[in-house]
Amino acid sequence: MSHPLRFLLLALPVLLLALLTVWLPRVGDSARDPLVEQANEAVEAAALTPEQRELDQAVSRIGGTFDGHVGIAVRDIEGGRTLHFNGLELFPQQSVSKLWVAMTALDEVDAGRLDLSEMVAIRTADLTVFHQPIRDIVRRDGSFSSDYAELIERAITESDNTANDRLLRRVGGAEAVQDFLDTHGLASIRFGTDERSKQSAIAGLEWRQSYAQGPAFFDARDRVDEAARREAFESYLADPIDGAPRLRWSRR
Repeated sequence: MSHPLRFLLLALPVLLLALLTVWLPRVGDSARDPLVEQANEAVEAAALTPEQRELDQAVSRIGGTFDGHVGIAVRDIEGGRTLHFNGLELFPQQSVSKLWVAMTALDEVDAGRLDLSEMVAIRTADLTVFHQPIRDIVRRDGSFSSDYAELIERAITESDNTANDRLLRRVGGAEAVQDFLDTHGLASIRFGTDERSKQSAIAGLEWRQSYAQGPAFFDARDRVDEAARREAFESYLADPIDGAPRLRWSRR
């Protein structure tokens, strides 16, 4: 099986998950994103049918009684209507954004700028933070060698932050991923940045490579003034750098 087909099959379930969990407009980008246009049309559309009104009430009831802050949107495919509760509000994506890195990489493959069999070596300087199974291999062997095909697989199926960040650097960084989104009708999505920078900022820190070792990141986070750490976290929630809508699409 060819690499592009292999990873198309691999990415499909994750893509479906992402479509269940993300889309949200950024100011100024709505005219470029058909999903945003659909949502805006739903806000100003004609009166709901009795069935749609019942569904709208159910969505509002679920969202309004949820013990926390939630966004929901349901797309009636046949009726062409989107019903939502906080559906146009920015919510963090966190690891869902790994999908956009993988899709950008596959786009690079299609353009002939990346060969998935290209070898890559990951060393201590490439390690990130939080979940990264590759780190155990690097600790044991001093480095980890593989190809970009495996890095995509590890990033998507294991949510490996180191695999994702190394792949991100190969495709051109955060700007390249955002450009991919903007030019493929997904301009409502903010990609943000790499895992190291994002997770450090949320904790009120600036990334240092030493944080990738053992509990160093958690120790540094614990030393951040509580008020400053809370402010950083609340700022992220209020305007997430990786913001996207928490939309859920379905067929009635």
